[in-house]
Amino acid sequence: MRGWAVAVAAAGGELIDSIRVPGPVVQEVLDAVQAQEKEYVMPRFGRPGLIGTMAHTAVISGTATAVSGNVARRQAGRAQARQQQQYVEQQQAAQVQSNQAELASMQAQLAAAQATPAVTASAGDDLMAQLTKLADMKNAGILSDAEFAAAKAKLLGP
Repeated sequence: MRGWAVAVAAAGGELIDSIRVPGPVVQEVLDAVQAQEKEYVMPRFGRPGLIGTMAHTAVISGTATAVSGNVARRQAGRAQARQQQQYVEQQQAAQVQSNQAELASMQAQLAAAQATPAVTASAGDDLMAQLTKLADMKNAGILSDAEFAAAKAKLLGP
């Protein structure tokens, strides 16, 4: 019991706002206060109990799981982006190679087409010159009709 409560109990009562409170009432109030003081449990300081430890562990575990999940998703996203970039680069490289091969083929065809008429034109001019020469020789009487036909067949081919 506190000091003031002992003094009130010894006096057999108390004056409150000019009203005398009888001793037994004061005693009942004191008993009620003492009962409340006994029931009051001071908050516990120091290490938490089993439930507190479990709750703390659950919070830490949940946080760690969430963080690791975010990290894994971010890494997977970056890996997928790298794979897509590599695929695009490979497709572009293949397209460039295809275009270069097509360009080389077209250049070769163009060169062949330009080279062929030049050869044909010079051969055609040469053939015409020889035929003209044979005709002049026949007209001059140097070649007979049979010799002219044989030489012409030989120049024109089979």
